[in-house]
Amino acid sequence: MVLDARSATGISCLLTSPESLTPVESPLSLYEMDLEPPAFVTADATQFSVFYFDPAVLWRELLAAVQRLNPMLHQMLLMQVRNPEAGFDIQADIIEALGSRWVTYQPAEGITGDPPLLNLAFTVDLRKPEALESAFQTILAQAGAGGPTTVEHEGRTIYRFPQTITEPGAPGMEPCVAFVDGHLLVAMNLALAKSVISAGFEGSGPFAQSEKFRSLRPHVLRDAQMLAYSMANFSSQHQWDSARTSLQMTTGLTLPGWDVVSRYQSATLAAARWVDDGLLVETWQAHPGATP
Repeated sequence: MVLDARSATGISCLLTSPESLTPVESPLSLYEMDLEPPAFVTADATQFSVFYFDPAVLWRELLAAVQRLNPMLHQMLLMQVRNPEAGFDIQADIIEALGSRWVTYQPAEGITGDPPLLNLAFTVDLRKPEALESAFQTILAQAGAGGPTTVEHEGRTIYRFPQTITEPGAPGMEPCVAFVDGHLLVAMNLALAKSVISAGFEGSGPFAQSEKFRSLRPHVLRDAQMLAYSMANFSSQHQWDSARTSLQMTTGLTLPGWDVVSRYQSATLAAARWVDDGLLVETWQAHPGATP
């Protein structure tokens, strides 16, 4: 651990395992890593991560393990995923259609709109975008009524599912799905889906060029396989005010207002990679009031 009372705190740790990590590690570590934040990540992002995970590799690992333990069960699994009556092949058209580079992103406001909706998106590159979109269309057709409506935006089709609320007082979601330039996009509201499509996926975006990211990046692993940024504490005034009101109603305690809390937010960047002995993690957190 490195402590600097004037500007930042850095932590480096190794998460070890006595067992071989091959079944878990191999889907995560087979690629030349491009951890550059994509174009759609805005300069005011409060959460961003990019990591490599290959569902097809994990699927092959699982199939091999099942075949060793129970060959009959292995054959039954293959029959299920390749069932011609389904209208698509789960293995070929879904698992193997997904790529390996996953990105999550949250703008400055973690909750937006009225009624409030979660403001979060993730994307993954696709090896076979046509196959996955065809399978998606087949699933929608088989599901019948109650599915998504479609919204056209800049020549792209967004599938907008009905709003859902997980619990009273919590932000809702209106999951939106789009297939864009060889990527699958899932956003928790329509406005964010449109924003990501408009900004695009290629090249460095505002966040990659921002001072807060550029000043944090040199302090963590350069050869990382996973990268995650967050603005520590709370990402929106709405979240803090809701928690403050709830605690006051249930316990009588009064937390400080957002004007106080916001002064103590700080930026944190974490990076990780698999090594022979486990998972190596490094983090760097800028202190409130210091240059990130």
